[in-house]
Amino acid sequence: RRPSSQYAREALEGLDRIGGKVSLDHRLNVLARHVSRDSLPTVLKTIDALAPKHRTKKAAISLAHAKAIARTRDWARAVKAYDATARLRSGHRAEARYHAARASERLGQHTDALKRYVAIVRQHPKSGWSERASFRRASLLMRRGEDKKAAWAFAKYLSRYGKSKHAPEARYWRALALLESGQAK
Repeated sequence: RRPSSQYAREALEGLDRIGGKVSLDHRLNVLARHVSRDSLPTVLKTIDALAPKHRTKKAAISLAHAKAIARTRDWARAVKAYDATARLRSGHRAEARYHAARASERLGQHTDALKRYVAIVRQHPKSGWSERASFRRASLLMRRGEDKKAAWAFAKYLSRYGKSKHAPEARYWRALALLESGQAK
């Protein structure tokens, strides 16, 4: 059973009172993961209050802020928060852009999500987030019934990431897209 957000906050506060050391990354992870719609304003205040003390970790704090919002399934607000994180120069840009694309997809804004996935692959080609974006793009095309485009996108995914753990699944979906589009030989 996952502890409630109130329990998680109280645990972190208790550690602070007794001088316990909790890394900023761990603290942000706990706060962002243990949130509900009711506790979101308090959690966001707690996350944002860390910024003045950790000026060099602005992007990590911004990412935790966005993740907390996404955890409450407020996808429109999450897209904005992830976009704000992606504008910061940091190693979190690809991740923030990927999560913004996923939130956009969950909002039903498929055209926007597809554009975002393409941008991630182009802008962050060596990132693990690029692989995920490439697969999500192909999957979304398949779900939209764009079988020819999906078959092409899965083929492109396999040409780049043919040894990934998702390659067998991509091969299956590509074959299905080829069958659905009448391109199977």
